[in-house]
Amino acid sequence: EIDGCRRDELHSLRRIAYLRAFFRSAMSALPIIAAALTFLVYVYTDGSIKASTLFAAIVSFDMLRMPLMFYPMALGQYAQAKVSLKRVGLFLGYDEVNMVGYTRKPDEAG
Repeated sequence: EIDGCRRDELHSLRRIAYLRAFFRSAMSALPIIAAALTFLVYVYTDGSIKASTLFAAIVSFDMLRMPLMFYPMALGQYAQAKVSLKRVGLFLGYDEVNMVGYTRKPDEAG
């Protein structure tokens, strides 16, 4: 029984790691993709691009790279903190612990 629970937990952790890796790589590539699309649209609509315009746009997109990379990490940390605070609040709401320990009521989540 414990092995089955541990196997399920490892499967969930592996899935979470794959999702994090995908989102981090997507967020890392997003400024490059956005810059390329912006240049394509600019050239398509205006027809010409100067070096000064290109340099300013590259610098602007480079400045956006770090905030875009930290955004998904911040969302993940927020979700983990929310779950942790719920669990700690539930634990602190229990009555005093006796020598046997505490038991969880089956209808309580967390």
